[in-house]
Amino acid sequence: MMTNKHLLTNIHDEMSNNEEMANMAILTAAMAHEVRNPLTTIKGFLQLIKPHLTEIDKEEYALIALDEIDRVNEIIYDFLNMVKPPHNKKTTSCINDLIIHIVQLYECESIIKNVKIITHLTREKALVNMNNNEIKQVLINLIKNAFEAIVDCNRSTAGTIEINTEVSGKYVFIHIIDNGCGMSCETEEHLFSLFYSTKSKGSGIGLSICHKIISEHLGQISFITTKNAGTKFTIRLPLDQK
Repeated sequence: MMTNKHLLTNIHDEMSNNEEMANMAILTAAMAHEVRNPLTTIKGFLQLIKPHLTEIDKEEYALIALDEIDRVNEIIYDFLNMVKPPHNKKTTSCINDLIIHIVQLYECESIIKNVKIITHLTREKALVNMNNNEIKQVLINLIKNAFEAIVDCNRSTAGTIEINTEVSGKYVFIHIIDNGCGMSCETEEHLFSLFYSTKSKGSGIGLSICHKIISEHLGQISFITTKNAGTKFTIRLPLDQK
């Protein structure tokens, strides 16, 4: 069986020979095949232990995990938006509610990794016409990167990830700030480039997809970083004027 490393290498070589974005279909089909099988196994085991979690009043953890697996499965199919936009699944939703939900997902990891997550959310009803799963994918990717940046610093004190929202004019701004190791000049230059990654096992597609998703929501994503001090990502999304 072809390993994941060889799989991604072959995909990378294929896409290098043809710059047409249609070749992203090769990547999505291969990833869907490789990822769905272990996800099915994990989901099955979670369903088996769910009754035991219910007995100790921890069923909520199983429900969250199962919901996330379903979300990953949907992301796999929606991955085709790299070459062909999916059906419009946008609804008017509150961005703060989505952030609160995501922070709950990271409660356990924040304790394990000694990282404090701080939120300062606008009191205004920040309603955005958005695909919830896609924006959730963007925010999770940025928070995950923030965790990794903090862990890479080998901090002796607690790291912090600050998530703020503010409304200004016709837009809502989401700020994700970490006190991690920051980025090099090279990383800054290529950050949103497809297949660029500073991680030995990274695929280099996460932030390029984030950039595309925000653009398709008529928004912008930017960042400021300082070496050995941290990084601040800012997402600007248009408010639902309806």
